[in-house]
Amino acid sequence: MDATTEENPWKPAAPMQPARTVLICHHDEPLNRFALARWLASFTELAAIIVIHEPPARLQRRIRREIGRAWVQARSRAAKISL
Repeated sequence: MDATTEENPWKPAAPMQPARTVLICHHDEPLNRFALARWLASFTELAAIIVIHEPPARLQRRIRREIGRAWVQARSRAAKISL
């Protein structure tokens, strides 16, 4: 076998295809829906965009839960400082 007919072991057998991605975002986040989608599509195959519509009651529960979590973390930091 000469060098011209020998296969290159480092060359992939088939051309590389970009990764397929799916973007999941909330309906009220235009930066994610449009800018992030364009950015992902620039180097991957953006297969779908899933838009989540969250009811107002669930949003309020999520905000209350996050405030409670932040309050607990702040109290634990304050306890560590006072020790």
